[in-house]
Amino acid sequence: MPVNRYAMYLKHMKEGNLRYEAVKDILYTISGKIKEIDDKILGINRTQNNLEDITGEEEVFIEELLGAAFVVCQSYITSIVSDFKRLHEYVSVPPLTSTDGSKDALCKTESDNVVSSEYTEIQIINGFANYFKHHDQWPLDWKEKGLITKEHIDDLGLSWNSISEKMVSNNWARQISSTELFFKANLKLEKCSMMRVFNDDFEHLKTLLNHIIDNSRDGSRYAIDIIQSVGAKSGSNGNMRTGVKVLGCSICSDLEPLFDKIIHWRDKLIKKYREELVGLGKIRACL
Repeated sequence: MPVNRYAMYLKHMKEGNLRYEAVKDILYTISGKIKEIDDKILGINRTQNNLEDITGEEEVFIEELLGAAFVVCQSYITSIVSDFKRLHEYVSVPPLTSTDGSKDALCKTESDNVVSSEYTEIQIINGFANYFKHHDQWPLDWKEKGLITKEHIDDLGLSWNSISEKMVSNNWARQISSTELFFKANLKLEKCSMMRVFNDDFEHLKTLLNHIIDNSRDGSRYAIDIIQSVGAKSGSNGNMRTGVKVLGCSICSDLEPLFDKIIHWRDKLIKKYREELVGLGKIRACL
């Protein structure tokens, strides 16, 4: 019986990926080291004069270990995304439509949304990994990245209420306060839609939006919006703890929920693509 290459490829994605065990082992090791530090903090003599210096130093190390865990998870996510991108290359006629094959679309699909956020668990893992890698390059006040204020809009002679309502309702911006928006859209992709919605006002807005984007070329604007949506704050020393907590880790020394969420997302994506391939006649339903 001939081997179906598409079925074999999906099977390899699920069972033959060496990164699976490697990532699981690394997260287990990081969890163990965090447990050691937690135990050390608990065992410190509370009468020591330099207690705050000692525990503060240890807690910073925990943040760094959690950041490393996020980066390991991000690396695994990227490898999964690459697998699906190759699948899109293999099946070019007709093109696959489960997603468009981009990293952003794949990370949005079949991953559960985190409570109180519009972003998925996979997007949030990516966001915190990017924060850990690049936050030293970000401004101290994150509002400098992507901020649109009522004063900006008033200076353009436009209606703040109208502009802010359209920005938020079309998911181009997030409301920060009654006088502030956080612009998060990709202007290049959304330009035509914005022109239709804002009509003549778009010409006035374009200069402001381009200025915001020019100040956010490092990609931080998107990552900031993701992690802020689940409670991360500029200047906080506990953002990594915030990240693992919202992703289901009840204690910092148990990172298994991070791994489980990636596997859950990967397996649901495989199932979704498998169903599409069956529908296209590329795979028999019984394979």
